[in-house]
Amino acid sequence: MLQKLLVNGIITDSFTGKDKSEIEDFFEESLYIEAVKTAYPEHEIEFNEEEKKGPIIDRIDAMFKRKGYKKLEKWKASNIIIDWIAKQSSEKKISQDTSKKFEKLFAHVNKTLGK
Repeated sequence: MLQKLLVNGIITDSFTGKDKSEIEDFFEESLYIEAVKTAYPEHEIEFNEEEKKGPIIDRIDAMFKRKGYKKLEKWKASNIIIDWIAKQSSEKKISQDTSKKFEKLFAHVNKTLGK
């Protein structure tokens, strides 16, 4: 099964509509940035003009590097988003747009695997 996925590959760009996207680009930018701010409350999250283009992870990495912060650990922001999803009463909601992107991804994976 894994071989089918490796052969066919999954390009997240086709699900996010963004070039060179990563899984984090499935989420609204504002939600992901809020998760990073929550994970790194001691950091000021501000992008310069150059950092306002491209995948969100590349942009945050560039901003962290420019500001002399330690490397972004993606799992920290991911765990916060998972927590927000698990707490349905949370004010941090996953949008319909994000849900649809993941639905398309899962449908593609299931089709590729013959399920």
